[in-house]
Amino acid sequence: MTDQLHTYDPADSLTTAEGIALFLADAEQTGDAAYIVQAQAIAERARARLEECRSNVTPADGQ
Repeated sequence: MTDQLHTYDPADSLTTAEGIALFLADAEQTGDAAYIVQAQAIAERARARLEECRSNVTPADGQ
């Protein structure tokens, strides 16, 4: 039996604007340009997902 590998996207763990900001701040502290570019791409995916979730939320009845 072989183990299946699952795709992991770090953007899935970034679920708040504050979390995304902290993630980017940590990346900036490395000073590694390639790492920072990767982190920015991850943050962009996370922002897009966060915005999609926000746009799909409907107000509760009566509010």
